[in-house]
Amino acid sequence: LENNDLREVSRLFKEIRHRWKDIGMVPHEKIEEINSRFHQTADELNRRCTEFFDALNKRRDEIAAAKEALCAEAETLQASTAWNQTAERFKEMQKQWRELGNARHDVENALLQRFRASCDVFFNARRAFLDELNQQRTQAVAAKKALCEEAQALLDSYPAELNRQSKQLWDRWREAGSAGREDHKLYETFKAIFDSYHDQRRHEREDHLNRKKELCLELKELLSSADTAKIAPLQKRMSEIQYQWDRVGQIPREQE
Repeated sequence: LENNDLREVSRLFKEIRHRWKDIGMVPHEKIEEINSRFHQTADELNRRCTEFFDALNKRRDEIAAAKEALCAEAETLQASTAWNQTAERFKEMQKQWRELGNARHDVENALLQRFRASCDVFFNARRAFLDELNQQRTQAVAAKKALCEEAQALLDSYPAELNRQSKQLWDRWREAGSAGREDHKLYETFKAIFDSYHDQRRHEREDHLNRKKELCLELKELLSSADTAKIAPLQKRMSEIQYQWDRVGQIPREQE
């Protein structure tokens, strides 16, 4: 009666009742006294155990219903390709499953097999997808590194060819697909090669602009000091300036 572990109480109480029956008869004059004493306590223990196991079975039925709902949800989600979101939900459901406790033994085993089957379907499919994705990203890394090397070689040896092929190179870059975590770093490297080309052209055009300004200034000085008596040298110098002008190269468009 003083033991509050009703599982243990039930086990011990069952043993006591078996022993009570096995002992055999007592003297006739003691039957009522000893039976009354035994059954008074036995009835109380039986009441407590009955209430405990009734509540326990009710809770197990509630657990079974909750796990049944988790099984149904898992079966609905097992074919999902929203990999990250669905994986998080499966992990939440697995945690809920553990926290619920156990249903009746036979029911628990059947529900657990059903739940695990759905988990396995989803996570096996997710694993296969990630394996394929990793393979694609490995190939993309190799392809994009090769494009960086190709573009750099053109910049070093044939800058004009790099500019001519820029659209084709960028199309191949996009076709290579995502390189995962390395994608941004590789993109910055690839873009920097083209930025370097344009920076070089910009500096060249600035130099060309300065040279053409010098030629303009020289023409003005030539005009102001022109000696009509010496027209031949003047014509010769103007032809030289025109020749140099034509070969200077491009300048910034807004300065043309």
